[in-house]
Amino acid sequence: MKCRFIIAVIIFILLIICGVLQEIYVVQIFNELSNRCSEIVSYDDVRYDLTDITQLHKWWLKHLGRFEAILPNYSINEIEMLFGELIGAVAAEDYKSATALLCRLRETSDALSQMFTLRLGNIL
Repeated sequence: MKCRFIIAVIIFILLIICGVLQEIYVVQIFNELSNRCSEIVSYDDVRYDLTDITQLHKWWLKHLGRFEAILPNYSINEIEMLFGELIGAVAAEDYKSATALLCRLRETSDALSQMFTLRLGNIL
């Protein structure tokens, strides 16, 4: 009987640790995405380089596989659609739209970071 209780407590502790590590990872990635968008927006020249945008998208795709297992699908789809629109706007040299899309991507990543932060309000 004690063995089952000990195993249950160990599994419970492991689940809590995995949840906290997942939360730290998600918040860190979304904060990094927000910072990278802010860096691109803060260029003195409003003409964005398509290679910078595609590198940012490749960086996001590198983390996307892990996110698909732990985040809702609509959050990932929204960011993917924003990247598609952003790449299209920069390729068409529509820099006003690209600035708006970069700001929207930054704000979306900030909002998702706050949404998936471990807080009592998110748990209840």
